[in-house]
Amino acid sequence: MTERVLRLAAIGGDGIGPEVVAATLPVLAAAVEGGGGTLVVSDLDWGGERYLRTGEVAPADAPDIVRNFDAVLFGAVGRYDVPDDIPVWDLVIRLRQGLQLAVNVRPVHAFPGVPSPVRDVEGVDFVVVRENTEGEYAGIGGRAHGGTGAEIAVEVAVHSAAAIRRVAGYAFQEARRRSAPLVAVSKSNAMRHGYALWDQVVAEVAAGFPDVAWERVFVDAMAARMIERPRSLGVVLASNLFGDILSDLGAVLGGGLGMAPSANICADGSGVGLFEPVHGSAPDIAGSGAANPLGCVLSGAMLLDHTGFAAAAARVRDAVAVTVADLTARTPDIGGRATTAQVAARLLDAVTARRRPARSERDSVGRPGLTAREAGTRAGMTQTPDAEDQPDRATTVGETGGLPGRNAAPEASQLSEDEMADTVSGAGPAGGTAADEPESSTAGNG
Repeated sequence: MTERVLRLAAIGGDGIGPEVVAATLPVLAAAVEGGGGTLVVSDLDWGGERYLRTGEVAPADAPDIVRNFDAVLFGAVGRYDVPDDIPVWDLVIRLRQGLQLAVNVRPVHAFPGVPSPVRDVEGVDFVVVRENTEGEYAGIGGRAHGGTGAEIAVEVAVHSAAAIRRVAGYAFQEARRRSAPLVAVSKSNAMRHGYALWDQVVAEVAAGFPDVAWERVFVDAMAARMIERPRSLGVVLASNLFGDILSDLGAVLGGGLGMAPSANICADGSGVGLFEPVHGSAPDIAGSGAANPLGCVLSGAMLLDHTGFAAAAARVRDAVAVTVADLTARTPDIGGRATTAQVAARLLDAVTARRRPARSERDSVGRPGLTAREAGTRAGMTQTPDAEDQPDRATTVGETGGLPGRNAAPEASQLSEDEMADTVSGAGPAGGTAADEPESSTAGNG
């Protein structure tokens, strides 16, 4: 039987990004090896540090480079000494748009015992499906009359029927798979053109899914409902901006942004997907050992599902459930005192021991100071220093063998992401791994 090989591009990025990716890689490697496979990792040095060194966050042909891999695991971008928009547009959005990763999947799952500022979150398990390539993040607009005291700025939101149709189709399929209701988020009462088109196209798509119960809810009412009645939700379908904001709000139900995973994928499940924790680079806690790696690890589980390693993904999720049930293996953002390294060690132990929690949490869905390359080496992997130039030369865990086929069609509830990471400035030990674009943030992943 031919051994299956998973070729992975790892982008640690900035801040705590390299730390959580370093914590995740050995866990994924162990899970894949447990099923007789091999994980091959190439470390790409894309991010703010590269920008300061070379003047570019990533090569202009970054999308073409990552097409040489089966998937991408991404940490976070954003530094105080790099303008906020540069890493977002030159890396995150470039990859999303260049690879046509039209669907952003962000699961919200409350693991038993993980504290939340919201009371009574037991049983919360829904997924936000976000349009990922246009809307308010299309980048169309400009500024004029600068320095005159009468400067203006125009930001144009672009909504196309084609993009709405493909993300709505994915969301309805996911609702059918989960046997769950779907809520389509809108604001057509005040935004009469773009969101009126959303309402129209979603209704057309819904006609093809008569077995799926659905409703339309305005975004402001949706924000309130997400806190007041989260268990009424199954699949939340939203535009780029609305999905970005609502998924970060939803993350609070599961313990905060440090627990929140995401996937950026093609609507049909083909091609290379990009998987990342929702949190940002959190430069204020980088290197302190306080970063929660679980959002990245759960993103890794989504990556395994997407690439056809479902059993390995289940092992990773089971390890997360075992780890959060251990009060001594929680980082400060979820009420513990453990370091990133200690959590990573507990996860690896759970995966290699094949421990199982009493109740598997498969449907929902770190080491400070280590780079992704160093973590891979400790897991038995070697990575090329300039993988963006030589993606085919990265070799790794165990025997090499035939590559798996292109990405398997995702099982959305398992896939259940901002982004590539959703912010920069992090909250301290009591506030989570990072906060999405706080006032003090220097950059966000978009």
